[in-house]
Amino acid sequence: MEICVVSGKGGTGKTTLATWLFAYHPGSVLLDCDVEEPNAGLFLEVDRETVESINTGYPVIDEYFCVNCGACAAFCAFGAILSSPKTTLVLPKMCHDCRGCALVCPHGAISFGERNIGKIVGRGGRFSYGELNVGEFSG
Repeated sequence: MEICVVSGKGGTGKTTLATWLFAYHPGSVLLDCDVEEPNAGLFLEVDRETVESINTGYPVIDEYFCVNCGACAAFCAFGAILSSPKTTLVLPKMCHDCRGCALVCPHGAISFGERNIGKIVGRGGRFSYGELNVGEFSG
């Protein structure tokens, strides 16, 4: 059986219910998917061990090939790329890593770098949670 406890409103008892179900049902698995404030672990006696770092990509502009045409900036719905006739700038924290900018670039001037945005923490495969780095945007 799979049970998912969700709500857009805080303070409704989601964590209380989920941790109770986990604690009283041997063999169950709990995933705290609230990456901005994961707090199910506060109610449980669990050791923390980092399972996996989570990275995201961001565009890197090769100034040798870029002619500042603005196609990438026009495509980006998140405002992560700013283009003027003299330069093209990337705001890595605004990028959602869709990679569409590279598809529309007529000069092949875009490659991708990676940056760490958080981690998955867990213990023994029964309890895991995502933890976004401070200052990261999850929207």
